[in-house]
Amino acid sequence: MEPTTPTDQVRDRRGAYDRWAHRRGEPRQFVVWWSAYLLVSSMLAMGGMGFIGLAGYEVFRPAVQILLTMTAVGLSVLWPMVRLSQEGPAKPLEAFAIDALALLIPGLAVLATQCMPWMAGWPARVGLTVAASNVAWAMAAAGLLTGYFARWEGRVSRWALMAAIVALAGLGPVLALAAMWAGAAEGLIEFLLMLSPLTATLEATRDRSWLGVAAEVSRQHVLGACVPAALALTGLVGRPRRDG
Repeated sequence: MEPTTPTDQVRDRRGAYDRWAHRRGEPRQFVVWWSAYLLVSSMLAMGGMGFIGLAGYEVFRPAVQILLTMTAVGLSVLWPMVRLSQEGPAKPLEAFAIDALALLIPGLAVLATQCMPWMAGWPARVGLTVAASNVAWAMAAAGLLTGYFARWEGRVSRWALMAAIVALAGLGPVLALAAMWAGAAEGLIEFLLMLSPLTATLEATRDRSWLGVAAEVSRQHVLGACVPAALALTGLVGRPRRDG
């Protein structure tokens, strides 16, 4: 998780090592890699459905759930992992805001289409709840990355921050499992499952056909989807780092 060394960098026109070489193509190269990730995720999620004929909802919806969950994991875990493996940007807030937009726009476009009746056919309120979870985790990741490169670098190790992000991403299901064992109310379990990018999409889009709709969300779902956005405030914690 340490940044690359000068010997890994590209020389500039004067022959000196360019510490910003990996960012010269930003955000274009980042968008390309994210698009490739979404493409591979789509192939993995949809590959089992076959290429001939129309898939029924009972086949298509689980495949889309896998795709959207992989998108959420990319936003919340893989993005910080990539950026913590690189030299930090000169303007962290601006750089990670652009990153977040580059990640969210194609991801939300894929999600929006699933509310159409000839796709997954989920109600718009379900799609909006999943979108809120994705936006909240993008804000959380951007806040943590901004806080690290603007304030905490040199005081907090990169691997420790990455471990904390992974722990936060997996906390919801662990708490939900403990709540199930304790016999907690269903509303609390729904709230806890929405806290994690690993389970938020699966919980919000869970089959509830007995209610007369493909999926349904409650206030607990919506609240749980929005809570991770509070992690964005961590970017304001600590004294600004002074370079030089």
